[in-house]
Amino acid sequence: MQHDDELTYWRHRTPVGVKVEEISGGGRYSEKLWPLMARQVWGENGRDGEYRSIVHLPDGAPLLDGTDQRISLSHTRGMLVVATLPPTPEADLTTFSPRAAMGVDTERVGREIPAEVRARFLSDEEQELIPDENTLLAWTCKEALYKTVLGQAKSWAECYRILCLPDLQTGAFGDPAQLPTLILFWTKMELLHYPGASETRGYLEEELKKQQAQQQMAMQIQMAQQQAAVQAQQAQQLSGIDKQTAQAVVQRARQDAARDSAAARQQPQGTAPV
Repeated sequence: MQHDDELTYWRHRTPVGVKVEEISGGGRYSEKLWPLMARQVWGENGRDGEYRSIVHLPDGAPLLDGTDQRISLSHTRGMLVVATLPPTPEADLTTFSPRAAMGVDTERVGREIPAEVRARFLSDEEQELIPDENTLLAWTCKEALYKTVLGQAKSWAECYRILCLPDLQTGAFGDPAQLPTLILFWTKMELLHYPGASETRGYLEEELKKQQAQQQMAMQIQMAQQQAAVQAQQAQQLSGIDKQTAQAVVQRARQDAARDSAAARQQPQGTAPV
């Protein structure tokens, strides 16, 4: 296990097309040195060992140097998060574009948001919707939205609204481990003209069909096994009939067969028995 004094790099599992990386730990570094060291570790973990760096537009928006990829980053004490979108050469990254809209924010659990600050960044409707214990989560969402629009919102309370908060246990659209949830997510992204969203949604729908077919097959196998168990039980019950009863059943069957045979012999040719 890595010691908390050392910086640790993580790449989170996220939907296709979105990359989220995290640098944490590094308790031995000073508050001033920590973000510099965290960015160094992030830069050293580029694709194929290539070093990468961050540049900033005049308005402060970050970009991945040498590419047409929008990134967003946030850091607090002991945590750096960097989110990266796939290349969007068709979008002008110097201004807001729905095709390259993304923002990320990270906050330490337990941070207190004063009531007067809450009243400034939440509208009256949002304050009724969001309980006090979720104020920090609401702040994190608004901060991420502010970065998404590249700081063009003059008022956090008026320029964009929170209609619902994500469930940190199940996700905003449901359980993120379930295919229907991912399909719903990428359907929404397709409506926003997100690059590759249509292809990703189509792939997930095909995987869901395969999953449903496998579940159907498993149900059929289970039903066949249950029927076999019932038949085995019935056979076991029949085997428990005493010998005298079994002989009587056989005798009766023979008598019925003999009667039917005699009736068939006595029937005139060209007619069928009634």
